[in-house]
Amino acid sequence: MALVHHLYELQRLDTELDALQRRLEEIRALLAFAAEVEAAREGLEAARRRARERQRAFQEAEARTAQYRQKIQDIERRLAGGTVRNPRQVLVLQQELEYLRRKLDEAEEAAIAALLALEEAQAEEEAAARHLEAVRARRQEQEAVWNQEAERLRRRGETLQARRDALVAHLPQEVYAVYQNLRRQKAGLAVAPVEDHACSACGAVLSARRLQEAANLDVLTYCAQCGRILYAG
Repeated sequence: MALVHHLYELQRLDTELDALQRRLEEIRALLAFAAEVEAAREGLEAARRRARERQRAFQEAEARTAQYRQKIQDIERRLAGGTVRNPRQVLVLQQELEYLRRKLDEAEEAAIAALLALEEAQAEEEAAARHLEAVRARRQEQEAVWNQEAERLRRRGETLQARRDALVAHLPQEVYAVYQNLRRQKAGLAVAPVEDHACSACGAVLSARRLQEAANLDVLTYCAQCGRILYAG
């Protein structure tokens, strides 16, 4: 196999390996952080906090209602028992009784509103829990797909790496060193095919002499503009 063709095949393998590695890194990042699951979990926690707050509010409203009922019962027993005979005291108790009944009505309305708010919060909590469960199920399915893709990519990578090793074994060390150095300098692309009398990497139009030199695949010819190895195979 001609030297430059050998390098071109090596470049094709390295380009695919680079793309494969980037995709594997993307998959690892996707597997490492489940944004949708995290958002659904936070939503459920927020719904639970609201439900607990409204549960406390309902309990407090119920407690106030019970207190008013108890005070009303105490006054009604005193009035019914005949222990209070002073007309002025009876009037005061009757006025207090009317006041407590009004407060009881207000407390009962507040308790009903608190109960409705609690039921709404509990429904939201249940919905958030179902949503989290659904998101987790979808995530598990997606992770299975990603893991399968990653496994395919790893197997493909092993095959490509074996082919790469075989190619490198037949390259002169100094030529391989030039190739690797260009790969580091040129964002991974050391060898550029000639297309329409131009370097496909930078677009520079090649002179007739440069084209003739590039046609000799046993000698390295470089693009005068970007410095990559030209392949005119």
